[in-house]
Amino acid sequence: MSLRLWLVRHGQSTWNAEGRIQGWADPPLSAHGQRQAEQVAGRLAAVELAALYTSTLQRAVQTAQAIGEATGLVPIPDERFKEHGMGKATGHDWEWMIEKWPQLQEIASRGENIRPHIPGAEPRAVFNRRMRAAFAELREKHPTGDVAVVSHGGTFRAYLAFLMGVRDGVDPGLHFSNASLTLVEFIAPGWTDIRFVNETCHLRDGR
Repeated sequence: MSLRLWLVRHGQSTWNAEGRIQGWADPPLSAHGQRQAEQVAGRLAAVELAALYTSTLQRAVQTAQAIGEATGLVPIPDERFKEHGMGKATGHDWEWMIEKWPQLQEIASRGENIRPHIPGAEPRAVFNRRMRAAFAELREKHPTGDVAVVSHGGTFRAYLAFLMGVRDGVDPGLHFSNASLTLVEFIAPGWTDIRFVNETCHLRDGR
């Protein structure tokens, strides 16, 4: 039997609704985000989850709590699953960033990850180390079965890039919508299948 890892991006936060960059900021779910959390929880209720992990940021915790109520599991918080710290970009939007640091647009157009170029952002090596350690420890604890992790788009983008062998510093071009599901199956050592990415069919209004 393999390990099936369900990656759940949190529901829409109040800052998501405003188009603001979050990083380590801690806004709660919006009313729409709470409905999204309940819908993804309903989808996961049909999966026999063995464990449920969550980032410690409240938009993830609130989403995990909805899943916990639907599955009977108590969410296990782990700070290592939190989003990549965005430094001086926190609280602003993309247009503000381009006006402040015009070079970011050129960096992004080359397919590079812009995060290391944002002043005050969490160093990429530090982010990778904590994120990969958390997933490695999870896989050691749960070699088989179904396990869910509620986290963030930046975290999942980096982890899937790592699994796919994408070179550090290159943006893998993956998107994770609020309350989306991504399924990764670890079948055997060296054999990993990414079954689907960013599935949102459980969201009744399509978003």
